[in-house]
Amino acid sequence: MRNDLASRSRLYVYSDGPLVDAPSRDLQEIIQVRELIRERRWCGEVVVKESDTNRGLADSILSGVSEVFEQHDRAIVLEDDIVVSPGFLEYMNSALHLYKDAERVWHVSSYLPAISLKGICRESLFLSFMSCWGWATWADRWSQLQRDPTTLLEQIKGSGRLEEFDLGSHRLFSGQLSANISGEISTWAILWYATIFRQNGLCLYPKGSLVKNIGRDGSGTNCKETSGMRIDADLVNSISLLPIPIQISLKAMRRLKRFYRYGPEATIGSILRIQLGNWKHTLAKAIQSRVAGNCSSG
Repeated sequence: MRNDLASRSRLYVYSDGPLVDAPSRDLQEIIQVRELIRERRWCGEVVVKESDTNRGLADSILSGVSEVFEQHDRAIVLEDDIVVSPGFLEYMNSALHLYKDAERVWHVSSYLPAISLKGICRESLFLSFMSCWGWATWADRWSQLQRDPTTLLEQIKGSGRLEEFDLGSHRLFSGQLSANISGEISTWAILWYATIFRQNGLCLYPKGSLVKNIGRDGSGTNCKETSGMRIDADLVNSISLLPIPIQISLKAMRRLKRFYRYGPEATIGSILRIQLGNWKHTLAKAIQSRVAGNCSSG
């Protein structure tokens, strides 16, 4: 509501329903949420979609975004635990306009992990990685979403780019695809990331985060408590969007891989300890395999 473009925006609110046999406390909280939704005119126009049953996060996002694209050629998507900076709508709308005809650009992100971009970019950059904390895309890209995790995992393995997809960490994201295949989880973002990755698409990122996730306190359904671990970059009020070459920032990708492999607070010492542990583990497996082979041949 505090964004300059809010009064010129149409806001669609999807309010999920209760689980089967939900306790009275849950029912009361859903009522309170819906009262809050209608309390103010948050944008120029507000369209409220209330579900009588619980659809869950994945289905709500997939069906909701697809429904919006039946009427619009672009959309900005926020989940309920995301707080935006005053310049959020300006940046996202500018990006959607600037890159609408750039076929390789699939996704606009407003969140950037706490990685250093010193010496890498002035305002924005492109990565092959997708972040879903405050994002935007176009209808023609979203229409190519592959919803079958089995197909996606097979395609990525077949391309020989599995390690690249996992940002150099074992099963970091491919494990999410596997968990969706087994039914252990039901998520949507990994499907979108994998789709973009398979299409060699790029995601635009601002040099600083335009959103903050306040749902990591353990009270939500899908986010675990992070025990104060710093994963957010500094929140910036606004970022000027200027055209940049449509290509991956390799330096930023290397720093992103380090972030996901070693953690946001990693030091040279801790990285060396992790690497030493990995080398010891690899050596032990090699010795064990060699011994087993000798025993078999004997």
